[in-house]
Amino acid sequence: MKYENTVLALLLLLAPITVCAFPFPIGHEEALMANVGVALPASSGNSLFNPAGLSFMTTDGLSVTVSGNALEQMRFELDGLDADDEQSNIRPTIANMIMPINKGYASVYVSNPIAVKILQSQMGSAGTIDHTRLSISSSVINAGAAYAHPINEKLGWGISAGGSYTLQEVNAYRYVNDSVTATTEYDHERLKNLQPIITPGILWEVTDGYYLGGTVSLLLPNIFAEGLSYKTQTNSNAPLNVTETLVIYNPSTTPSLKLSVGQLLRAFNQEFLLDINYSSFYEEKDAQGITRTTNELKDFGVGWRGSSFKNMKPLAGVSYSDQGHSDAYLYTAGVTVQHRQNLSAVGIYYQKNKPKREDTSPYDGIGLVFSSNVIY
Repeated sequence: MKYENTVLALLLLLAPITVCAFPFPIGHEEALMANVGVALPASSGNSLFNPAGLSFMTTDGLSVTVSGNALEQMRFELDGLDADDEQSNIRPTIANMIMPINKGYASVYVSNPIAVKILQSQMGSAGTIDHTRLSISSSVINAGAAYAHPINEKLGWGISAGGSYTLQEVNAYRYVNDSVTATTEYDHERLKNLQPIITPGILWEVTDGYYLGGTVSLLLPNIFAEGLSYKTQTNSNAPLNVTETLVIYNPSTTPSLKLSVGQLLRAFNQEFLLDINYSSFYEEKDAQGITRTTNELKDFGVGWRGSSFKNMKPLAGVSYSDQGHSDAYLYTAGVTVQHRQNLSAVGIYYQKNKPKREDTSPYDGIGLVFSSNVIY
């Protein structure tokens, strides 16, 4: 049965989420610059990328931002499944509220950086009936609060604290009839955990038009973690002999961290951004009690924000991530439109994953992203 390789392929794809990375576009203007924004000041996406950027806010009003995906088309090539029926969708979203408080700025945010549902099925041929059906769902919700305070006109600090809740479920069914023996197999895998995250950051306006920022994200031990693995199998040669296995385990993970450094340069009415990120490895137990060590994650991205033209401003970005088992690329482009106190953003993105190992599945996708920020 090839479900194990298939499930492993998906877990490898989603592994960066556990170390506080964003494989899909998320944020406000950051989403249109391939998630580049560590050195971006006064952005409604600072709560996710660098809370110190909030210290450069100048408004006295309440700022509310809602962002997400309006359209997504994703294609996976899961191991052992040449699908006849395939569906997949991804819906990253974020809601953020920023307000002035105690000579600084505070924010409350809820984000859903990944909400994936995949359905694939296959019918065999060549004299053998082989019906395989696989459904996978994974959702991560990050929520928390941030506070930032200016040290002086050129330097600010900030900190965010929150938690990340992850829920992953895999259901796999297979029926095989080779005219001699009929076999049915069913697998159910479920993983839940809640992990606290603390991110201090700093942002420095070194010179007019040049910013330097940095953050350290600390992922602490899980507050709650639970794993369940259920497998059953029947065979027509012994119809009364049902093989059934149920394992409930604690998929505890070790603490990990993410280091991020960003730069922003303004020149000729243009802004150029560069982010470099490093996420450490961590260990996690599986249903068999085996401790699995994840890869270190290294990625960098470049972003561009052009000059305004009739209240419109173009943005674009590209990022690359070395995930150990694969290379991941993200390309984005879009525009922002300023209308009174409302800054709206819309754009498109394309992403591609190139595996380095046979047990990792390639994927690519294209989608439409949007964001709206209103100051009251």
